[in-house]
Amino acid sequence: MSETFKNQLDLFLKYIKYEKGFSLNTVKSYNLDISDFLEFLESEAITSLSSVLYQHIYSFITKLGKMGLNSSSIER
Repeated sequence: MSETFKNQLDLFLKYIKYEKGFSLNTVKSYNLDISDFLEFLESEAITSLSSVLYQHIYSFITKLGKMGLNSSSIER
């Protein structure tokens, strides 16, 4: 994962942990899920979150479904 994405993810995780008071398990889950999404974006040659379009999100969700994840896991 690029340094830019790592830094943005780290800032977000710190925010939900310290500012919002999310539990450690929740922060870990967010870390895994968002990391997967950011790696998907990089595989699609997306290098900035401002470049993400609806189609990228839809493609990622479709990919999760094809991997056999149930809808409650995808919705998370």
